[in-house]
Amino acid sequence: MDTIRFITLHPGHFHASLVRKEMVDEVSPLVHVVGPLGPDLIAHLGRIAGFNTRGCFADNVGVRSTRGPAPSSGE
Repeated sequence: MDTIRFITLHPGHFHASLVRKEMVDEVSPLVHVVGPLGPDLIAHLGRIAGFNTRGCFADNVGVRSTRGPAPSSGE
């Protein structure tokens, strides 16, 4: 069976991290997160870190974060 891999683009709501709350055998333990550096990205990574440090999950997960383009100023 192929492994399912997630990419989170520009996380801005806490629901974006909930998909990583529980480990599922068919889903890769590595998640890719792409978004502009700012409070939303930092909060998202913090929630994932909190999930990752719980008991049996601590050694089985990883996050790869890439800073995306800055948000448009609308000008």
